[in-house]
Amino acid sequence: NFSLYGVYLNGSSTVKLAVTGNTIGSTSISDNLSNSANSHLQGIRIMNSSSVADSISNNIIANLTSTANHTTPVIAGIFAGTGIHKIINNQVYNLKAATKNITDYSLCGINHYNSGTVPAGQSIKGNTIYNLSNTNTSPFAVVIAGIAAFGSSTSGADKIENNLIYNLSYDAGTTFYARGIRIDGGTG
Repeated sequence: NFSLYGVYLNGSSTVKLAVTGNTIGSTSISDNLSNSANSHLQGIRIMNSSSVADSISNNIIANLTSTANHTTPVIAGIFAGTGIHKIINNQVYNLKAATKNITDYSLCGINHYNSGTVPAGQSIKGNTIYNLSNTNTSPFAVVIAGIAAFGSSTSGADKIENNLIYNLSYDAGTTFYARGIRIDGGTG
């Protein structure tokens, strides 16, 4: 098994990472970037333990497809792990997944995941996310989210604003959870 990432960045504590102006997948060819392995498929994956804010902006992530019919894959247009991230003005659309993952967000436009203490200053704004579909026909309790985010404990320090999210679907039609925006933790 292997994971497929369009862009994978793993930063250090002193480096600001920036991913801007990229097209990952295709704006016109369906299923352009695909993965059949029982593993992750993510357009952009950025992991950084830095206190310096990373920037993910003005990217297009489109037509990604995972046919893996398994319980572990996490499919995301943008996956931003530990660190401070500014995720601004991206387009994420036409993502399809057959995953049966019921413990994580199986399919997300933007999955902003932080384990442990979340630093203040997260920003997810001005993104357009649409046409996310889980194509698995088994009745699993999967969760699809336009944006899934973990917030910091600093009141007012994190911003999720001015995002447009629509057309989240699951082919099985039973025990399906769709969230436009899902926020876990934080007080901001």
